[in-house]
Amino acid sequence: MILSLIRALEHWLCIKSIRARWELERDIEYYVQVCEEEIRKARADGDDARADRVRHKLLRSSGIVIPRQPDFAAESRANSPGGDR
Repeated sequence: MILSLIRALEHWLCIKSIRARWELERDIEYYVQVCEEEIRKARADGDDARADRVRHKLLRSSGIVIPRQPDFAAESRANSPGGDR
């Protein structure tokens, strides 16, 4: 009797786990869609700074590493004659 209750509980927990994963995936997909729409709207309105902020927020929340933009001005100063002595 107890063994059958434990198995029933195991199946119930398995179902709950699968459902929670589906809900999480759905919520993540919705969040990404909202962020993408905000980015599109900001770009359409000409607010590139806001679009970039939303994009960085989305990338940070996803765990994607944003490559650092090279500072070409600092590089050219360092490579110029008399620079960085």
